[in-house]
Formats: sequence, structure tokens, C-alpha cells
Amino acid sequence: MILILAVLFFLLILLIGGERGAMSFIALCGNVVALAFAVLLITAGFPPLLITAVLAAAIHAITLVYQNGRNIKTFAAVISSGIMTLVLFLFVLLLSNRMHLSGLNEIDQQGDFPVYYSFHIHINMAQVAVSMIIIGLLGAVMDTSVAVASALYEVHRHSPSLKKKELFASGIVIGKDILATTLNTLYFAYIGESMMLLLYLQKYHYSFVSMMNSKAFLQEFTCIIVSAIGCMLIIPISAAVSAEMFEKKRVPEEQKKAVRQKIRQLSENLTDEYRKQADASIAEQLLELPEYQAANVVFCFASMPGEIDTSAIFADAFRRGKKVGVPKCISRGIMEVYEIKSLEDLEESGPYHIREPKGQSDGKSLEESGLILPEEIDFAVVPCVSCSGDGKRLGHGGGYYDRYLEKTRAYKAAVCRSKEMCADIPVDEHDLLMDVVISEKI
Repeated sequence: MILILAVLFFLLILLIGGERGAMSFIALCGNVVALAFAVLLITAGFPPLLITAVLAAAIHAITLVYQNGRNIKTFAAVISSGIMTLVLFLFVLLLSNRMHLSGLNEIDQQGDFPVYYSFHIHINMAQVAVSMIIIGLLGAVMDTSVAVASALYEVHRHSPSLKKKELFASGIVIGKDILATTLNTLYFAYIGESMMLLLYLQKYHYSFVSMMNSKAFLQEFTCIIVSAIGCMLIIPISAAVSAEMFEKKRVPEEQKKAVRQKIRQLSENLTDEYRKQADASIAEQLLELPEYQAANVVFCFASMPGEIDTSAIFADAFRRGKKVGVPKCISRGIMEVYEIKSLEDLEESGPYHIREPKGQSDGKSLEESGLILPEEIDFAVVPCVSCSGDGKRLGHGGGYYDRYLEKTRAYKAAVCRSKEMCADIPVDEHDLLMDVVISEKI
């Protein structure tokens, strides 16, 4: 049955979670190995508190950094959770000394089990009790810190002008919405685990005073309360750390505006002949890329006046029988990608007269609407106001492409005329680097 349950769990996590689920499973296995190794080290005589501290660091690295990647919101969550874990470590040490938490409780000592126990194992069980509480609360604290940091990061991305104080206030509001469900999750998790204990106390008619002085009840109650305290305190800590880090990483929008204005002035002076020659050369080089030729699904923007002419790219993709997707604005900062069969499937829309796929997806299936999911895209042709040779891209300021492309595994090719390129592009943490920048000189 254990094998059947394990296989069922593995299949479900792959079926529902996909690639992300596989990463979660690997992280879970890593945490199991780390915990088993920690138990072996404690059994070998190493100090339980020291091993627990190292284990907590390993769990943070596996659960947060491995699963979420090396980025600013992950590091904000790691720092916040690390601070909270250290504070709770000291707090639980104080509690254990006051409450004398250690060894077997009075229920464990009844019956036949103690007959099989050796009480001379030379392990400090008071420290082991502290370790159990700390390990038990890590999941809840990390989960809350990630939720606050990730949500606050999106607030920062959509409103980069917000100051540190405003970001902190937003983090507190986000935390309040998370808190109620988190506390209830903790409560039911621990109560479900302690159901046998509660039935035991009821069966043997423990009075309220006896229950309050029961070592078994005290150990369970301490886990619940300490975890709840951690989940509450992590909210302001995570909000403060995230706000501090996000604001420091923020590139003033004025810098980007200045570069955009400079490039647009340069673009106005470019001749039509230069544009045509440059665009033709860029398209020719892009079509020769092995990543493009191997791609089954190609994402490409429909060029506006002044942008790189992508008509030759569309023509080649249609000729090769590739599935071609074009972005469509859905709401502020959000876009989706729809398949087109020819350029006749495009229409001008919006105040900027951007050419987008015709029709809407409302009430239609994926096949009927032609919606292309981000994970389907193999190759993306990305527009820009300017780019640097090392892949830094400056867009029009809406963040549409950065938000969408970070959800894909596509090879990202930015197209930019050499006279519109800039060596020093100001970028934020959320600005994606391009895999290649193609100009007529490259």
C-alpha cells in the first residue's frame, strides 16, 4: 500500500503540476534526504541545535531557491524566513527551559512501549524537542514569506513608482488576506494529527487543569502557538524586507524615459532606405538561426510604423508550416497570443492602432479561439525601442512582453537596428534578458 500511494502521489503531481510539479517532487525528495541525514548526524552525537540550524538553511535553499529560482523575490523570502526562523529559534529555546520540554510524555510512558526503549542514548532530548518544533514551523513560515514577497513583487512591477513605505503598507494588506487561511490551515493540520491525543484525554476524563499540565498536550499546543506566532510575525518582516529590496533594485522610470526619448529622436532622422536595408538584413539573419528553424511554434509581433518590418518573418514561417502566434492586449499589462494563418487575420485596434489577431476567445475552446499557451512557444521575435549587445532590452514601458515571456521557455530574439542600439540600457529586476539581439551588423 505504501508503494501504491507513493506511485499515485507521483503520478498526480506530474499530471497536475507538470514541469513545476516535477520540480516540487524533486525538492520534496531533497528535503527528505536532508532530514534523514540530519537524524543520522544527531544519532551520531552531533549537537541537535547545530544540526537543526544547518538543516533549516538547507530546507530554505531547496524549497525556495531551487523551486523559485535565483531572483529578488526569492531572496527576499529567504531573508525574511531566515530572520523569522532565528527569532523563533531563540524563543523556543526560552520556552523549552520554562516548560521543561524533553523526552517522552506521560502517555508515551504508559503501556508496553517503554520496555523496548533504551534511556541511555546520550542525546539531549530537550534540544531534540526544540528541533522538532522548529522543523514543524518551517513550512508555514516559508509559505507565508513567499506569498507576501511574490504578491508584493507584482505590486512593485505594476506600480514601480511606489516608495518603500507604500510597498510596506501593501505588504501588510496582502498579509492580512493570507493570515486567516494560514492560521486555519495550521490549526486543522495539528488538530488532525492530535486527534488521538484528544480522544485519549477525553476517554480518561482529564480535567481542564490536568490537561493544561499534561506534557503531551503542552508539546502539541506549543507547536500550534509557535507556528501561529511565526506566521503572524513573518508578514511585517517579509513586507519590510521585500519593500527595502525592491525599492533599492528599482531603476527610476525617468532614466528609461530619457533613453527612449533619445532613441526616438535618433529614429526620426533615419532614412527610409536605411530602414529597408537594415530590416531586410535583420530578417535574413533571424531566419538562419538554428533555434528558429527548429521551432514548431513561433511568436512574432506585427510591426507598427517605425518598428522592424516582420512581414518577411511571417512569410517564411507560413511557408515552412510553422504555427504562428501574434500577441493581443487583454488588459493593462496583460496580453495573450493567438494563432494566425495569414496577415489577413490581423486588424488594427486600440488608440495606438496596433495590429492584433481578429476576434475574441470568449465562450470558445482553445482550438476554436486559436489561443496559444505560453509553454507551447519555441521561438519569440521580440520588439524593442532599443537593445544593448548583451541582451538588455528597453520596451515601450508597458511591461507586456516581460510579463508574458517569463512564463515561456522560448528562445528570445530581439530585433533592433544598429543605429537604434544603446550600450547602456537601464533595466529593472523584472526586465528579461534576450537570448540574442539581431541587428544588420551582427
